[in-house]
Amino acid sequence: MKRIALVLILALGIVSFASAQVDFGAFKTDLATFATAVSGTLASTASSAGLSWSQAYIGQFPHFGVGVSAGASLIPYSAFSPILTLVGATIPAGLQFIQQYGIPLPAAAIDARIGGFGIPFDIGLKFGYLPPELKNLLGSVNVDYLLAGADFRLALLKDQGLSPALSIGVGYTYFQGSVGLPGVLTGPTSVNITALMNAAGYSGSHSLNFTSPDLNFNWQSNVIEAKVQLSKQLLLFTPSIGMSAAYGISTAGGGLASTMTYLGSATLAQMQQVFVASGYPAPTSQGFTIASAANGWAFRAYGGLNIALLFLNLDVNATYNILSGSFGGSVGLRIQF
Repeated sequence: MKRIALVLILALGIVSFASAQVDFGAFKTDLATFATAVSGTLASTASSAGLSWSQAYIGQFPHFGVGVSAGASLIPYSAFSPILTLVGATIPAGLQFIQQYGIPLPAAAIDARIGGFGIPFDIGLKFGYLPPELKNLLGSVNVDYLLAGADFRLALLKDQGLSPALSIGVGYTYFQGSVGLPGVLTGPTSVNITALMNAAGYSGSHSLNFTSPDLNFNWQSNVIEAKVQLSKQLLLFTPSIGMSAAYGISTAGGGLASTMTYLGSATLAQMQQVFVASGYPAPTSQGFTIASAANGWAFRAYGGLNIALLFLNLDVNATYNILSGSFGGSVGLRIQF
């Protein structure tokens, strides 16, 4: 899980920033752009993380399996580029591929499946989080991650003779995470909130002032997925293909975090009330965040290959998000009986 979290951290964390003068209206707009752009990726990542087993159906009880998996889906670079431009970011020459292919949004999980009774179905569960011990190993970079979900698959065809296995399924996943990048804004940063405060009747100029703040991104998603999958065992190998439609009810956003001071004609409490009345969380002495709705569809075409050696199974999968045109992939290892 540590390495998976580091993928996103490294992709964002080694861009370089200078001190910045940021307009609140522009920051809000760019975070809304971020939320809209990642909506499909959130749904795609959450639905494909864990339980991406190549077998379309594992068989009835007592068939079961348990393992671990890790993977990522690509966030379009256009989701981040307005914010990076706004705060004066530059991307080193060695990372120019990010602009073309996007930034990976990682996910990892422990997953398990068990065959059902009576009718041919199986049920899967998955869970992933970042324990405190791994967070501590990441040093000053602040990372949080939680994933939990389940699915149900009904077999329409069984893998026997010349017939492949064919199943249809439904699933649900809760997915949340955040990345805080400390020290990337290398100087004082000021957020101009004059327009917001003037509209509320407070005259003059107003600003939120930070000393070398962290830049934070966060997301939360509830994803419902419907899928169909086809697979066929060929000796030790089981190739598979599938399609899925997932809808994520999500929020995404970000903000700045450090010691913050407010400069303006209102009191701190009055400024906070203006934010709340405008539908934003109130800034505190530690910073502020803004989140926007990021609801969206993800239509995936996916395929994979399972290699089985006795009870040990290795799965390698790839996925293509039809709406965004981005790719993803995962690797899983499990014991299956």
